[in-house]
Amino acid sequence: MHNRPSLTDYDPATVMNIPPQELAMHSLSGCSESREPLLERVPTPPYREDEAFAASRCYSRKPLPRCISPVQTAMPAWIGYQKLVSQLTMAIRANQEVNRIFQLALEGLAQSFLLDRAMIILFKYSDPLNKDFTKQMPQFRASLACEWQEQQWMAIEDGDREIAGDYTFWGSDCSLCQLALREAPKPVAIAPVNRLNQISLYPLNNLPQSPIAAIFKTQDFSTSLCLPLYAPSNTAATQNTTLGFIILQNRQPRLWQSAELEFAELISAQVSSAIMQSQTLRQVQALVDERTAQLQRSLEVQAKLYEQTRRQIDQLRHLNQLKDEFVNSVQHELKTPLTKMKVAISILREADSSPERRERYLDILEQECNQEINLILDLLKLQKLESKQTQLHRQPVDLKLLIKQLATEFEERWHHKGLNLQVNFPKRSLKLQSDLESLTYIIQELLANAGKYSHRNTTVVLSASHQIDPQQADQIVLTLSNLGSEIAPAEQPYIFDKFRRGKAAIEQALPGTGLGLALVKCHIQHLEATIAVSSQPLDPCSNIWQTCFTTIFPQL
Repeated sequence: MHNRPSLTDYDPATVMNIPPQELAMHSLSGCSESREPLLERVPTPPYREDEAFAASRCYSRKPLPRCISPVQTAMPAWIGYQKLVSQLTMAIRANQEVNRIFQLALEGLAQSFLLDRAMIILFKYSDPLNKDFTKQMPQFRASLACEWQEQQWMAIEDGDREIAGDYTFWGSDCSLCQLALREAPKPVAIAPVNRLNQISLYPLNNLPQSPIAAIFKTQDFSTSLCLPLYAPSNTAATQNTTLGFIILQNRQPRLWQSAELEFAELISAQVSSAIMQSQTLRQVQALVDERTAQLQRSLEVQAKLYEQTRRQIDQLRHLNQLKDEFVNSVQHELKTPLTKMKVAISILREADSSPERRERYLDILEQECNQEINLILDLLKLQKLESKQTQLHRQPVDLKLLIKQLATEFEERWHHKGLNLQVNFPKRSLKLQSDLESLTYIIQELLANAGKYSHRNTTVVLSASHQIDPQQADQIVLTLSNLGSEIAPAEQPYIFDKFRRGKAAIEQALPGTGLGLALVKCHIQHLEATIAVSSQPLDPCSNIWQTCFTTIFPQL
């Protein structure tokens, strides 16, 4: 081995005159005590020229009394140091944004040390739980957080670091990052001598030769000081964490005084504290946001459950109301015919009743009995249609002929009320493929409903037309309108519900069970048709309303 020159061979003036080609890399031990800067000269060949970097310890030969510290002898610089420390302390206590603290630190260091460039590099470990580099260098990404250069300030936000390719690199593949990470928490000084992007980490020969990341620009800056941003572990069971580095660079060679290193380490510790505080606040905020989101989701679920429960309660109330209305209607529809039947039977039992009288009461008895049977049949038919147990039997139907037959029947039935039935047909035939029983029931029930609710001496209009829809098959539109009482807009959506009776039917005490239109709707659905209802005043000053049922049948 070659004997290296003694560290005592140089005084500071001599060292400052060493050309850049002979400057070396230094690992600077912790600056807990004052000391004078020392430097080793790079040995001459047989070492290769590309091994132009060496690593050595900068240690103290003897303590310097604090009263003769170089920093203390320069009062303006010392005052500037104190001012920067105070500014950073106040900023950290005020929970200012971490980028603002970075800016204060870099600008203060740059102005205090007359730097050409300063930047903060932050690490992101691939495996946050594995940061032990004593056995193997961990994989981590290094990202430029902020930079001060030539009075210019640049900060890169967290979300932009990953996508900014020029500002992020694999720190585990950078020799400078590897060396600084191994020496942490001690600072490391380097001086590139051959302006190449390769260094030999002599005498730390356990590290392989690796390139220095381009972001450090070692070809432009002759001297760099790497200050670790260090987060000490709270427990002995976990590893200390290196959060990143503060990099201080000069274009010309320089020596670092002990007090300067102490001050730089103090600033590094404050920046580390700010980063840990920011990370803690972000974690707390993330936890608060997560808990808030969970609470919000819980409240939303509770609100949905409440709304669902409320709707169920409203539905139960509505069903209970329908049940009461149905019971009242059925009670009337059952009780009234039964009463008439009972009277008719008692009169028929009278021995002195004339044949004519007996015949009349037999007709009453038969009529009321048929009414009861029809009510029971309607209930059974509704149940079959709702359960889809009814088969659809399509066959050719001449709608014009069917309507003419039913129109004659209803004209006779409406004669006592003075109602007229006006039928409007096109000249062409109206034939369709449909279930004759269902189609007949629909037209009959709609005509019966119109006759029940029409005012006396008015006209019921039944119109049928052929409609061509380019998007669908040909259709037949059946429209039935009558003049009578209003169907309120609030009642129209429920008019086809079973056991539902309109306000007019209740006020006028009209007979019925509320099953007719419900059966109509079931038959309509059975035929894959549609039906709609509207109710408009005949004129603005009239109390007569025109109610219109519009049914559309597919012609198939």
